[in-house]
Amino acid sequence: MKRSDYVGQYSFEETFGMRFAVAFEQHNATLSAATMATLSAEQLDAVRRLNRLDLELYDFAKNLAFQRFKRLRDRDPYFVQRFQHLGELPSRQSATEFNWDSVIEDTTDVE
Repeated sequence: MKRSDYVGQYSFEETFGMRFAVAFEQHNATLSAATMATLSAEQLDAVRRLNRLDLELYDFAKNLAFQRFKRLRDRDPYFVQRFQHLGELPSRQSATEFNWDSVIEDTTDVE
């Protein structure tokens, strides 16, 4: 897991008073990654120009989310312990073995 995954999960749990039995895991593979390799230089430039404001908004949101995380962290006297045990419920000794990928049918491979 990346640190940003932990930051996001901790912030969500603290904001909504919920605890997850499974640590959040972000899958970064997308269909666009395969498409990017097939684009010409001109097409890539056009995509970058069109997405410039989206990227600016994303950077703003990421910075805002991290500021909120820092405020939550600074108010939590148990932060170190909680952060080290994300994905574990207090009544359990370790994270569960549940995996969404094993129970959800993959419907992206349509022929």
